[in-house]
Amino acid sequence: MYSRATTETPDDDVSLDRLSRVLARRAVTKSVAGTLTTPALGELAALQTRRLEHAASAESARALTFDVAWLLLEAGQDGARAQTLLESLLGDEPGHVAALRTLERALAKTNDWAGLARVFSREGDSLRDVRARLGALWSLASIEEWKLPTGEAARAHARVLELDATDPGALEAAVRDALPLARKGDPRARKTAVAALRSLFSLAGDDGTRLAMQLRLAMLLEHGESQEDASGRAALKEALERYRAALHVDPLSVTAATGVARLAIRLRDPEGAFAAASSLAELASLPTVRARYLIDASELLLDENNDVLGPRHERRSRACILLEKALHADPDSIPAASRLSSALSDDGYGERLVTIFRATVAKASAADAIVMLGSEIARVARDDLKDLPTAIEAMRRVRAAAPTHVPSLLTLSELCIAQRTWPEAVDALEAVVKTGREAGPRLTALFALASIYERVLNKRDLAEKALRAALDIEPHNARALRALLAHIARDKPLESREEQADLIDRLAAVQKDGVQKSELLVELATLRTKMGDLVAAAWCSRSSRTASARRKVATTCRMRARSTSSSRGASRSVARTPAGSRRLGRSSARCSIACVMASCTCSGLSRSIRSCSRRASSSQSPTRRRARTKRRAARSTAWSRRTHAHCWASEIPLARSASWSARLPRSAVVRKHSP
Repeated sequence: MYSRATTETPDDDVSLDRLSRVLARRAVTKSVAGTLTTPALGELAALQTRRLEHAASAESARALTFDVAWLLLEAGQDGARAQTLLESLLGDEPGHVAALRTLERALAKTNDWAGLARVFSREGDSLRDVRARLGALWSLASIEEWKLPTGEAARAHARVLELDATDPGALEAAVRDALPLARKGDPRARKTAVAALRSLFSLAGDDGTRLAMQLRLAMLLEHGESQEDASGRAALKEALERYRAALHVDPLSVTAATGVARLAIRLRDPEGAFAAASSLAELASLPTVRARYLIDASELLLDENNDVLGPRHERRSRACILLEKALHADPDSIPAASRLSSALSDDGYGERLVTIFRATVAKASAADAIVMLGSEIARVARDDLKDLPTAIEAMRRVRAAAPTHVPSLLTLSELCIAQRTWPEAVDALEAVVKTGREAGPRLTALFALASIYERVLNKRDLAEKALRAALDIEPHNARALRALLAHIARDKPLESREEQADLIDRLAAVQKDGVQKSELLVELATLRTKMGDLVAAAWCSRSSRTASARRKVATTCRMRARSTSSSRGASRSVARTPAGSRRLGRSSARCSIACVMASCTCSGLSRSIRSCSRRASSSQSPTRRRARTKRRAARSTAWSRRTHAHCWASEIPLARSASWSARLPRSAVVRKHSP
């Protein structure tokens, strides 16, 4: 009926409206499982299109336009036309909610992501309900982030935050969007990320979330902009505080502990550095790493400038406890042992140090650590506690771990000598001689062995062997030469004269002091004279005068002695230097006397003796020498005969002469010599 009416009167709105209602009810009646049938919808869409063509008002046209578009989409007929109708409707009325939702559904069916993003953007601006707008904007952000190639979801997230600044999802998304640019140095992105993280931290409801937000914010502040200006240092301080807050929430947080350690060093914050080192020590699983962090914490406590960590005595006590823990964790830690030894020794806790180190050395496995621990035990036990058995026991442990460590062997021998444990001392010294590579320790050991053999064990042959071994190592060692010379001179004074002369000659060659060298050469000249080698004795005497401190006087004597071949010239050369002989003293007088005695073998002996007398008298005071000079002429004949007789007597020294007893040394002997 209504169809016939519309055919007869196509412009009758009432008939068309009634017919559309009938067709709509038919479509609903013939629906299958809630789905409208396509023929009924098609007829209704055609009818609404006819009505749209003859719409009387704009409002009626917009309503009919939406109906036609909806019917076309429901019937699945001409979706492009339906989208065009909806777009035109939204152009006239941007806030048409039904059109927006319908167009959204149409574009979603065709996977038109760009068009769908535009629709969501319109919904975000046009919808009245805030929750609906947030939903549309989140859909827009999702499409832009995951579907569109541009990937510009930051604007959508910013629009969400404009509507709700406390939206956790938007804040997380803002941080996620801003972090890449912030890490590249973009100040705006960094500011956005920092603000979002601060909001997230304020919204966190549990410790885990707060810890994560604190760490993320601290890391962003630490590695942000340049730290040279005031704002940069303020950011570093805030980062340090947030790291410390995170460490307070979770003392076992590796990120927080390492962050505090880094920033505490940069900002010179001893409290933060100590807290970080303590936390890292608790976190470390490897003993060596744990010991290292404990050492770092103890060094902060031992620093005299870190008064913020507490009073000095409390800090030192805590540092010793930490160092003891470090040794317990890693017995081979030499730095921990050395610092603990220094701290306890300075505080006067030697007994505690020995107790700790004895327990540690029993667990140590590294040879260097055992040597260090044992040496410290021996030092403290010997010097502070006066406990030699404990020191020796420690050095025995060191020797078992490092049999070739020369300093520890020398220490062991020294302790055994102090304890009078001679066999072990000799064994340690022989080990030094056998295993040592450097000459100095080996010589020290050999000298100690010679002293023990000679003075304690009464093994003079072994003492001589040790001294000769020292000379084999260093042929020009003055101490070895002097010791061997004294040894053989005491044991074999007559049989070893040739060796004694050689040793004295070598000793004089290495002697640098002029006076001592002169005395050695005089002694050598005397010994050569006893042996009958007068030429060598004369050379030694001349060398002694050359080596004396007053070279001018000695050189004058030698040149005048060379200028004449008679004993008269030699005597005259000595007699012309009375003042010089007084300055040279007793040793120079002995030199000149020995020279004249050696030069008188082929000339008049009485003249040489008179020269010796004048030379000996020249060492007296000036007054006595002048008085003696006046009496010299009257007494010359008798004195000369008496002296001549003494000189030619076999094995009678000149020193026994009554007139020379105060002037000549008893070692000066003139022997009979055949022309």
